[in-house]
This record gives sequence, C-alpha cells and structure tokens, in this order.
Amino acid sequence: MNPSRRAYHTLSAIALLSLLVLAACGSSPSNPGVTTVSTPTSIPPTATPTPTSPPQPVATPTTPPGTLLGGNIIVNGNAEQGKCAPDTSTVISPITGWTPTNNITPIQYAVGANSNGDLSPTTPGPGDAGNCYFWGGPEGSTDNTTTSMRQMDNVSSVAAMIDSKAVTYDLSAWLGGYSDQDDNATLSIQFLGQTGNALGTATIGPVMAADRNNTSELLLRSTTGQVPVGTRSIKVTLTMTKTAGSDNDGLADDLSLLLVQQS
Repeated sequence: MNPSRRAYHTLSAIALLSLLVLAACGSSPSNPGVTTVSTPTSIPPTATPTPTSPPQPVATPTTPPGTLLGGNIIVNGNAEQGKCAPDTSTVISPITGWTPTNNITPIQYAVGANSNGDLSPTTPGPGDAGNCYFWGGPEGSTDNTTTSMRQMDNVSSVAAMIDSKAVTYDLSAWLGGYSDQDDNATLSIQFLGQTGNALGTATIGPVMAADRNNTSELLLRSTTGQVPVGTRSIKVTLTMTKTAGSDNDGLADDLSLLLVQQS
C-alpha cells in the first residue's frame, strides 16, 4: 500500500477512536420533564430552649408589729360591708358580721337634699369615715329605747400567749349622738372562757350632748387593758340608747379591737 494512503487510514482510525471516547465521557442533556429538588448544603442547628427563671416567692402580708390576729378583730366595725340604709326610713337586716336587736342599722352619711341622716361626710369624726356608720334606728313597730348588735370573736389561736399574760387589748370607737339630745352609744367587750364563763369586761362611751357641745358629731373613745388568762372568745356589743324624740339617735363608726403581744 502506498505510504500516503496508510497514513490516511491511521489518522482516520485515531479520529474515530477520539469520537468514541468523547461520546462515552460527555454530559447527558437535561430532561425538561423532571423537577430537580435542591438539597441544602447544611442543616440549621436545633434551637436550644432558653431556661426559664424559677418562680419568685409571693410576698406574705405582714401583721403590724406587736399586733395579733392581723389587726382589728371586729368584723365590719366600720359599717362598710354589705348594705346600708339610704336614709332614716329604712332599716337594713341582716347586718354583715353582727346579730342585731330591734331597729339598729348601718346608714349612709347624709348626701343630697333627699337624705335626712344625722351625720354628713363633713361632720367631725374619723378621717376614714367611708360611706356608712351605725345608727340606733327609727321607732317603727317596736320599742327602740334600746337597740344593739353583737358578735362573737374567737381568739383561741393565741391561747398560749393569753395564758402567759403576754396579750393586752386596745378597744376604740367613734361614738356620738344628735344635736342637743343625749341619745348615745356604748361599745363593750366581754372576755369568755372555754365554757363561755365570763372572765372580765370593758366599756367605752357614752358620749353625751355636753361632750359634743350640743352638736351632731362623733368623738373618739378608747381603753386598754390585760386580756384575762383563760380567754378563748370575746363578745363585742354595740348598744344605742334613746333619751328623747322618736328616733334612737345613738351613733357610732370605726369600732376596733386590737390584741397586742407584749415583749
């Protein structure tokens, strides 16, 4: 064979071999009918829960220094719990915290032309008078010469201190009456033992017309003393006494009884 022809065939074979190699190693064309899902190159770190702060203790109300049973042990001593009469033609019964006799009633301090109570918000009396006070009550269908209300307060939770003579009492109230009449109010306590036996008493009032300069008002009265050994309950009684007119105009507000631990 002629040399030039041999060279030609050799070159053709080399070219064919190159094409075959390229076909085997080349990329396949993409298929337009297939959706490619991208795989994230990294996985985000899992969030670490933030530790919560431990619950904070709830503040406990403190008892006034030296005072037992959380302060005033008389229930509704200021006539503000429950209802109170809008004027002297109404009697409220029952009275929250109290057992009443006859027509004694809590009543609003007189406000406006339609109110005819003995006391108004500007009448001399307690600085925290609120909306209501206690009034002896109208005559009505019963004799109202003497009206009253009472409650029993259990003090057995401090029996050990009472029996060690470490407890005194502080009894106080704003007491008064109407104009130049001697209608009046007294507040008394009776100390009772385990079986209800009487161990002692204390009383404040009355406030008479002369004490009030013949005006309608309330004056502060108070007394203190030793709680008798053996006391397990204290009976509290508010008594209104009529001396003139048809209504019983004994008046009272802010009745308070504190038991105080002595050092």
